[in-house]
Amino acid sequence: MLILIFGKTRSGKTYLTKEKFIPDNNFIIYDVNNEYEDVTDLELTDNIEDFEDSIDNLDLPIRCDFETDEEIDQSFEILKKIKNCTIIIDEFHQFVSKYDKKKKIFPLVRKQFHKGLNFVCISQRISDIHTSIFSQAHIIITFKQTELRDLDILERYGFNPEAVKNLGEYKYIIKKT
Repeated sequence: MLILIFGKTRSGKTYLTKEKFIPDNNFIIYDVNNEYEDVTDLELTDNIEDFEDSIDNLDLPIRCDFETDEEIDQSFEILKKIKNCTIIIDEFHQFVSKYDKKKKIFPLVRKQFHKGLNFVCISQRISDIHTSIFSQAHIIITFKQTELRDLDILERYGFNPEAVKNLGEYKYIIKKT
C-alpha cells in the first residue's frame, strides 16, 4: 500500500504519522529532520553498511538518514531484500522528483507491494512529486493547501479545492484512490 500525506510545516503531518501509521517495531523511517526521535529510542543510522546489516538481520525498527543521493539509492536497493514492513519517508520530495525518474525509489514503490511493503510518504510539496507516484497511491491525505498548482493536482485526484483550501488547523481530508 502507498499512502501519500501532504501538508505545510506545522500542519500535523508528523503527528498523524506517529499516531496512525507507525506499526509495532516493524518499520523503517527515513527521518531527514529528526522529527521521529521521540517515537523510538533508536539511534539515527547514517551509515549504509550498518543499514544493510540491520536489514539482513531483520533488526527492526530502523531510523535512518543518509547524506548523499548515492547512499539513498543504495538504501532503496537494499530494501528490495525485505518483506512485510512499513517504510516511512519524511520529506519525500527530497527523495523523488517529478524531474528525475532515475531514482531507485521508483521501481521499489511500483513493484514491491507484492512483498508486503507499505509506504507512507510525507511531503510539503505536492507539485514536486512525480505523477507515476500519484498513480500508484492507494490513499492520499492532505492538510490545508493554498498554492494553486497543488490544489490543481489534488483536484485531479478527487479533492475539492475549496474544501482543501478552507481546512482548519490540524484538519485533513482522506481520499482512497
